[in-house]
Amino acid sequence: MNVYIAGKYTAKDRLKVERDRIRALGFECPSTWMDETHTDYTASEELMVENAKRDLEEVGEADWLIIDTQDMSNTGGREVELGYAFSIGIHVSLVGPKRNIFHALITDCVKDWDALFRRLGPEDVVLPSMPPGIVDFEGEGDGKVAGTD
Repeated sequence: MNVYIAGKYTAKDRLKVERDRIRALGFECPSTWMDETHTDYTASEELMVENAKRDLEEVGEADWLIIDTQDMSNTGGREVELGYAFSIGIHVSLVGPKRNIFHALITDCVKDWDALFRRLGPEDVVLPSMPPGIVDFEGEGDGKVAGTD
């Protein structure tokens, strides 16, 4: 199973630890944005475009997106990745507080990473089934929240 972690860019060092924990359970977890050595503010326009395309490609290849909201963020990158995950219908989990209206669509939420890992113990690594509460983009384009008919 392929997992993508979306989070605040400046939290990448903290999130690398969580990525290593996910990998130790046997998941693939590239999230290569965490390995960048520049900052978004020092990258050239070309590099930013290249990195944005790479990040969306990694989200598109994922089976599961975990969005970390432990830190406040005003840059929006993790929210773009979340929106893309919704649009392609992959499972989404939220680690941290719900910080905007789109987070209310996520029904698989935990308060912190330890709570997530308690649920994913090494003896039983099973992703919960897709819960209701994900926007239905497959239907007639009505934008209704799935499971609320």
